[in-house]
Amino acid sequence: MAFPVIGDLNGQTKVLKVPVVAFSIKFVDNNNQPIPHYEFKTLYRGRQSAIKRANSQGVSTIKALAGQKLTVIDGQDRAQTTAIVSYGSKQWTMIIGTDITEEDISNISDTLSQEASTTPETSKQEDKPKPQTEQDPVIKVEKPKVTEVEKKTETGPTLEVASDEAKITIKFVDEATNKSLSGLSYITQSTKYGKNTSVIGNDGTRGRTHDSLVGVDITVLVYEDGKEVKKDVITASADRNGIPYVYKAKKPKNYLYPLPIDATADYKSGMRSFGSNRSSGKRKHAGADLYAPAGTTVRAMESGIVLSTGSFYAGTDFVTIKHQNHIIRYGELAPGSIKVKAEDEVTRGQPIGAVGKLKGINVPSNMLHLEMYSNTNDTSNLTIKGAAGGKFKRRSDLINPNSFLDNADK
Repeated sequence: MAFPVIGDLNGQTKVLKVPVVAFSIKFVDNNNQPIPHYEFKTLYRGRQSAIKRANSQGVSTIKALAGQKLTVIDGQDRAQTTAIVSYGSKQWTMIIGTDITEEDISNISDTLSQEASTTPETSKQEDKPKPQTEQDPVIKVEKPKVTEVEKKTETGPTLEVASDEAKITIKFVDEATNKSLSGLSYITQSTKYGKNTSVIGNDGTRGRTHDSLVGVDITVLVYEDGKEVKKDVITASADRNGIPYVYKAKKPKNYLYPLPIDATADYKSGMRSFGSNRSSGKRKHAGADLYAPAGTTVRAMESGIVLSTGSFYAGTDFVTIKHQNHIIRYGELAPGSIKVKAEDEVTRGQPIGAVGKLKGINVPSNMLHLEMYSNTNDTSNLTIKGAAGGKFKRRSDLINPNSFLDNADK
């Protein structure tokens, strides 16, 4: 790989940071069928690894510096091939067969040039492959699909690489019954995408995939008994597109519906719904609005501790309670109706206030505005103004409360 240097260095020493590439190697047979648990070794920067083993889909994840040679060796030292790690590498497909000739092996692109008889100078003589027989496997590397687009910038042209993507489906089932869970909140965390919270629906998934570049490590966590519990570390792979990662978890306890009556309008549609546009799309609605007559009792959805109370929006107040698995903000309460204060312990069903009426709003304005947050260990401000708060102007652990309201006890 070439690294451009702009300008005269004038004798100075410059340190160039070489990116680490995480990519997958997929072992398939001549019919393009994956070879489960294929055994292989790697020779990288003069060091030969111990025997590695692909997973049940014939895939193994490798990390290497861009521009370095990486040799893949059959687990029994019967064949090997060498390729250059490209910064756009996302997956190498290794075709293992007995009917591929030496000519086939060498007829590959420059980016992944084959050097089947070459090993790095620092390697030992025994690292070279043994002479092949008719029954020995041959490894062929297919070039990964990488799209390079040159773009102009103020400092000159730059090369952008569009690499393969994985579509990850995460599903949770009840550890007691093995049936799909609903209303469970879980976390995905990675160095590339940060920490994000999702809520599962009735089919045990959040209803859409987690889209990621191939090779990114993603940690999956859930909150159980108020603590983060690690379920897995997923290495994003396009081979699992459409195949869910299934985990067992405790069934979340149903919350109590926060009103003694049903909301008079659907909280999942129109301007009442979570995520609906506000200010011509400049921000999004951070909760669900439950329409009810002003003065209707608002009750705690579960036992917990009051974190704070105060003024909220358009002449209304709020109560924020830390429950075992979520922090819930009960907003747009009538001033003077709040019956609790910070640090009070509340019980499930306890009255905490009453539905208020917004002032200066030219729409139906008697409602409970309900917000939910997944990180009970974070007791900082829920509202975050400016760019840091994103479109919702809230903390990043804000979640959609719909599934919890759908399954609430009444």
